[in-house]
Amino acid sequence: MAEPLSLVDAIRKGDIGASLITTFNANLPYYEDFILRRLASVGCRNNVLLVDQKQLASAYLSEATRPRRAGIDYTLVPIDVQGAFHPKICLLAGKKRASLFVGSHNLTVSGIGYNREITNHLEIPGANWKSEPSLFSQAWASARDWVASMSDRLPSALLESAYALDNAFGGVPGKALPVGGAGFLAQFPCGESLLDQLARSLDGEVKQITVMGAFFDARAEFLSELLKRWPKSEVIVGIDPDTVWLSHIPSGPRLRVVDASRIGPSKRKGKGYLHAKAIYFEIRNGKNVFASGSANPSEPAWLSGRPDANVEAMLVRFGAEADQCAKAIGLTALAAAKPVSPEQVKHVAERSRQALPVVSAGVKVLVGVADYERRAITAPLAQLGAVTGLAAMGESDFAVPGVELNWTGGEWIRVSGDLSAVRSIKVENDQSIVGRVLIHHPEVIARRVMGAAREPTIDLLRQLGSEDADISRVLPHIEKLIFSDNVPESLRLPGKRSDKKKGDSPSDRPETLEVSLAETSRHRRPSLFSSSTDLAALIDILVHHIPVVDETKERGFDVLGRSEEEQIGQDDEEVGPSPVE
Repeated sequence: MAEPLSLVDAIRKGDIGASLITTFNANLPYYEDFILRRLASVGCRNNVLLVDQKQLASAYLSEATRPRRAGIDYTLVPIDVQGAFHPKICLLAGKKRASLFVGSHNLTVSGIGYNREITNHLEIPGANWKSEPSLFSQAWASARDWVASMSDRLPSALLESAYALDNAFGGVPGKALPVGGAGFLAQFPCGESLLDQLARSLDGEVKQITVMGAFFDARAEFLSELLKRWPKSEVIVGIDPDTVWLSHIPSGPRLRVVDASRIGPSKRKGKGYLHAKAIYFEIRNGKNVFASGSANPSEPAWLSGRPDANVEAMLVRFGAEADQCAKAIGLTALAAAKPVSPEQVKHVAERSRQALPVVSAGVKVLVGVADYERRAITAPLAQLGAVTGLAAMGESDFAVPGVELNWTGGEWIRVSGDLSAVRSIKVENDQSIVGRVLIHHPEVIARRVMGAAREPTIDLLRQLGSEDADISRVLPHIEKLIFSDNVPESLRLPGKRSDKKKGDSPSDRPETLEVSLAETSRHRRPSLFSSSTDLAALIDILVHHIPVVDETKERGFDVLGRSEEEQIGQDDEEVGPSPVE
């Protein structure tokens, strides 16, 4: 409890087929060069990142924060809300385990490495983890709702790339109830507030509430609501006077402001920006409740019901677990902490009012979709008003050489040149940048996701040509491929047999393709491939659904989005630009 937590260590354990990370702001090169590389190194190719749309626009203002590989190495979904898209969760899923992180950290170098943050980490082991309701399924259900809220503003191809996580995360989730000693809470604008959700978990009279955070709302409405809703409780507010943003404090004998600048694990006491957010309810009957996550002690974060409320995510602990968590991070010690003097409180308020958080707006960011068949990009450019020029930008945000964009109105932009090299489009009006279009390449991402599932089988099939080939090692992998979700249902159906009556249902999946030689010596077992159509189905899968190449070099894609195998026998010189409808 309250130990240093490393996302990298969780990734190193392997068995990760898909990942989802949500964040308010992000250093996207840090994600691409550090986190994404490590996910790829353990075979995770289905990676989705949800980020606040306004923060993404700000990220494009600096070379140090703008994306380079979005839309081609991972799916980037900007979430646009009136308030802030503020949750910080991470979901990692494999065949035999899943991991859930819920915390206060943004996807930045400071958030992951240097700040004092609070992050909850839960692992769900076992091959059947998908079948049971869990905090993981609760978190994915909320994230899926956040994506669905953008269905009228983002391209369907982008949303479908995010929904592809259903396969890895156990299907379309339902809203599960709290499991064991914890529960997952999420807030969305105009929905039920975090405070109302948390209040339902309180069983008994509240005697003390301890709050810690980095940002308080300007009129202290959240703190005032705590005092009003629980009139017999004392409210203790823990702050770091040097860094907190707090412009107003309600007056009254039931509220105390204390110095929390030394809070944290022993190795990090007083070191790093205090960005952690937590609240601890002490109940007279001992049924205490602790919650931590993304929500600052502010009105937009906790008191929803309005269109400008934040999107937030919190993990709640109950009873003994709540007490352990609060004690481990030092929250229980704040009752005896040094009070912040009225002069210090006044100074903090004045400093906060003078240093209002200023966010560089940046230009509006839209999402476009690359269509390799038509050699074009679809993008809602009409949202940006008058457009006088378009520039195709590559991975390092330089103009892509040899690529020309032709737009005559509507949503289609014809592309001549290397479409796969286009990461974004600068939209200009009289030489002034009025917008940016982030390009999503669904075909490339889909191939990466499917390729990750095929690679073990491909490697084994290559070995069949070697002198020490052992087909018994290959058969179990072929079996998994045949019955995987990526193979069309028509290829799974067995062929017709002479002894099969009309109307019979297809036979069940065989338990294994393995055949014991000892058993065959005693009596002959029916073969899985008892008819030519069964064997033909297997051959069709191997030929058309598993790209096998002789060389082990990295697989790439050409300007039409085709893999190296698909380029064989093609004569691109005779192929002209496809008309755009």
